[in-house]
Amino acid sequence: MTGAGNSAYTCQCQDGSFNPETCPTPDPCSSSPCNGGTCFIIDASNSAYTCQCQDGSFNPETCPTPDPCTSSPCNGGTCLMTGSGNSAYTCQCLDGSFNPETCPTPDPCTSSPCNGGTCFITGSGNSAYTCQCPDGSFNPETCPNPDPCSSSPCNGGTCLMTGSGNSAYTCQCHDGSFNPETCPTPGECISL
Repeated sequence: MTGAGNSAYTCQCQDGSFNPETCPTPDPCSSSPCNGGTCFIIDASNSAYTCQCQDGSFNPETCPTPDPCTSSPCNGGTCLMTGSGNSAYTCQCLDGSFNPETCPTPDPCTSSPCNGGTCFITGSGNSAYTCQCPDGSFNPETCPNPDPCSSSPCNGGTCLMTGSGNSAYTCQCHDGSFNPETCPTPGECISL
């Protein structure tokens, strides 16, 4: 109180300032009450607010803590909640290890994607690979199956492709028989 006869006063406000008339109503959004959502003042007196949450919903008090696993932070591993109220998680990685933030990107060459070719990591952090094929060509996905007949496995017989994608063959021999590997040399004696 200031002044004679209690006719004047000064207010000490919550922010520490002094005001001779009244203190302003504190901004209800200044304390960030919406837990990651957006705070909106909803009345002219600056005394009430509502929250628009990250999922688009509105809440008059606060927003629930977002589930950290919804963003798939574990890079192919399994996200496991470890804290109460969606506050923490850990990752169980494909190799069986646990990591509190994320799992390393798996080596794309581990699965032998190059079908007999050589796999080379080309992206940073194991993000991409390319194949150098047995014929010397490069392919970003895999090498074609080699033609099993190109090595003339039928010893003078006819090599016939039997599988899809160059995957298998059989030999039609000079005597009209079929053999899944090779034919006897013409004129060679065959033991019965």
